[in-house]
Amino acid sequence: MAEPVNDKAPAGVGTEVFFENLDREYSQNTGSTSGATAEKTPSLMRVLPKLQWTLLKRSFHKNWAKIIGLGFALLYGVAALVFFTVVLSGMLFVPAESGVFALVIRVTGLAAVVAWTLLPLFMFGVDDTLSPARFAQFGRGPKDLLKPILVGSLISVGFIFTALAALVTVVLEAIWLIGALVSNNGAAISTPGAIIALIALVPMTVLGLLLCVLIPRAIFAWMSTVRIAKRKKERLQALLLIGVLVAVYGANLLLNSGGGIVEGLARLAGPVYDFLLWTPFGAPFAVPMDLAEGLWVAAAIRLVLTVVAIWLLWQWWGLSFAEGQLQALKGASQEQDAKVTPLVPGFLRSNALGASAGRSLKYWRRDTRYSTALLIAPILAVFMLAMSVVVDDNAFMAYFAVALVAWLTGITISNEIGFDGPSSWVNIVAGIDNRANLLGRYVALGILMLPLVVIVAIVAPILQSQPQYIALTLPTALGFVASSWGISMLTTAFLPMPAPKPGTMKNSRNGGGSGQMWITFLATFVGTWLPLTPSIICIVVGLKLVPGLEYAGAVLALVIGGVTLYLGQRFAVKHLDSHYADEFQKVRAFAG
Repeated sequence: MAEPVNDKAPAGVGTEVFFENLDREYSQNTGSTSGATAEKTPSLMRVLPKLQWTLLKRSFHKNWAKIIGLGFALLYGVAALVFFTVVLSGMLFVPAESGVFALVIRVTGLAAVVAWTLLPLFMFGVDDTLSPARFAQFGRGPKDLLKPILVGSLISVGFIFTALAALVTVVLEAIWLIGALVSNNGAAISTPGAIIALIALVPMTVLGLLLCVLIPRAIFAWMSTVRIAKRKKERLQALLLIGVLVAVYGANLLLNSGGGIVEGLARLAGPVYDFLLWTPFGAPFAVPMDLAEGLWVAAAIRLVLTVVAIWLLWQWWGLSFAEGQLQALKGASQEQDAKVTPLVPGFLRSNALGASAGRSLKYWRRDTRYSTALLIAPILAVFMLAMSVVVDDNAFMAYFAVALVAWLTGITISNEIGFDGPSSWVNIVAGIDNRANLLGRYVALGILMLPLVVIVAIVAPILQSQPQYIALTLPTALGFVASSWGISMLTTAFLPMPAPKPGTMKNSRNGGGSGQMWITFLATFVGTWLPLTPSIICIVVGLKLVPGLEYAGAVLALVIGGVTLYLGQRFAVKHLDSHYADEFQKVRAFAG
């Protein structure tokens, strides 16, 4: 009789024993069956990769938005691969003693492993088909599942392009090594080392690719064991995204500012690069170049470091996977008690408009789909204003920041029906007034975003030592806001699209897809700027030819924006009054 499985084992203690019992019981049960039955049992090493491939194919079935998104990904991926091949091929003609080719190889491998390590931190709201929770109920532990899952995780567009880039690197690296041997370039290349490097080239590349896949899988498994509310996880990921944007924009500012700061960063990059080469991030792809250059000790240390890192990652992945399975079986609650606050804020009236605005304010605070957009807008504004000051003769950047922030204020909620999700059904059944339903959302948005628009419209002229233009930028910005709101009301009523689930990020793959998103984006972009064309013409003519006309253009922008907002809400409300249920059917995919 098989030993009973201890399904009461605590999540933190006895996890490995729990799944060892499962594995042992499975082996005993399958061993006691007839040989014919055992032969019919499919191997997980075949089943899981095949299943992953089937699920990937079926996810594109009649999903035109996802197909279009894949098309863009393939377009950019192929272009990047061709560019990489051309650049690396050009490096073949650089003299070996310069060390440029070896530097490019090391940096490329390092960047690949780092990129795959950061991948789990930016894949917001992804429904992982290979997560531990999905295998919790089948009685198979990590000992049976890890290898098939590892193979199945290779079936992705990202890994395919990474593998192709690695193949290009191996071929060109082999050509470079052979060329260095033929040219007898003993000053830069060790002949025995180059021969051994050719032998080690493919195995070390395979180990590097294994790290690229194993690191995110281990991190994904570990993240599934962290007992923290999903919304808090999303907030942490959103803050990470904000931090990356700040770092990227800050680096751009520093590069354009010149001076000692850039030189200091350049000096800092060298030690950081050298340090990372002695970590699992840079070790595997650096070994062939170390061998070619005769750095035997360095190559041996990096080889050992790579193998040890893979072994440790495998152990960590197995323990985290087992823990994630057990937590899924136990169904541990990850949410904490939340403080209940009034739906309608004290500064709004307790009516349908106040309730709609209050609900939207809660969404903006608690839903990362909204709050991240709220945080990104000021980052863009600060970056563009700073660029207008750092770079000489770049006043256009400051004034364009005013228009951009004003436009973003509207497009942020250009798919409100799609993001509203299941609550739209409540609105339909309750017969909520659609005018209050729509306008309340813009009241909430105005409370949060209009102060930013006003501040940018005032600060931009001051930074350019042109405070007299505040009377020009402020009404123009408010006109842009009103126009973008009017157009956004039309797109949210006439062009709703399925959105990511609440609690996930806007770029989650659970959403309706890139195709519909770009249609809405273009409609909002063109629709916002097109009505304002007369005012833009007046402003340009006034600044260039007829002084004073620019202020008339600013007033005209405010008037046109108000008219666009009025007409947009009129047509949007009329459409929702008669087609709300039909529009809900277009976006109800994640409601069930």
